[in-house]
Amino acid sequence: MENIVHKIISHNGGAIYLPKWYQGEIGWTNLERPNVYDASTIQNWPRGTIYREGNRTFVYGKMDSALGGAYNHAGYVPITYATYKDIGSDGMQAGSALTKECTVNYGEACAVDKYSGGQLGFYGTYYGYRFIEAQAVADGDFDMVLILDQPMQGTMATTDEILLHEHQYKVMRLYVTEEYAPYIGVLMHDAIAVSEFNWLQTGGPHGLTFYHSSSEGGDGGQMCVIAYHGTTQIHPSNAASLQITGKESGAMQTIGWRSTYCTADMSGGQTIYLTILN
Repeated sequence: MENIVHKIISHNGGAIYLPKWYQGEIGWTNLERPNVYDASTIQNWPRGTIYREGNRTFVYGKMDSALGGAYNHAGYVPITYATYKDIGSDGMQAGSALTKECTVNYGEACAVDKYSGGQLGFYGTYYGYRFIEAQAVADGDFDMVLILDQPMQGTMATTDEILLHEHQYKVMRLYVTEEYAPYIGVLMHDAIAVSEFNWLQTGGPHGLTFYHSSSEGGDGGQMCVIAYHGTTQIHPSNAASLQITGKESGAMQTIGWRSTYCTADMSGGQTIYLTILN
């Protein structure tokens, strides 16, 4: 475990916020102001690093090997491919009260630090979750040790159900076919490549083209911006509208709102204010 202490240094209105330490990352001493429009196969900051510049927020992550064809351009909205695993009521092997270490049975092979930076959720005797600072490789019996950021509230029973969640920005992916993955930011870099580290904008003003729109703005009250299949659209004022391949747009993920006054027909590019992470 490392105790990372650093000053917040403002450079032309921008400052780096390193995440809470978790094992398997590099770049913990890098406080340099990034070029958010750039991407690289070299990792320069820990994944999950936040960069704030004025009223804009960016988060650092890595693209997964699966890309979504034409969606690898600036202005598109990637998803997280970080998954959760429901280990069930037989997963907890050992976990004593007031200790940060526990052993869980993953049920299959698992690479070291796959869940470092993520969360261990549990419910049964005790409820809640803990941040995972480090995770050992699963052994021959698929048991693996987790090091948590804080001690557990009480001794866990083997009948208590547990969940493992990966770090949200550890594995990012352009939209392919996943219908249930949340959108986590907007691409700043054009033609993103496989396994590149890059910054996603998550908060503040960003220029987007509404690829699914026709003439949104024709009715009043159309302020919310939703994401679908890596593209964006202004939420229609009619909540029952089925403008997106038969789906009610009111049920889609809201990623922001229109940030400026405009005329009624706004089917082209608009500046929106992202609210995924501010």
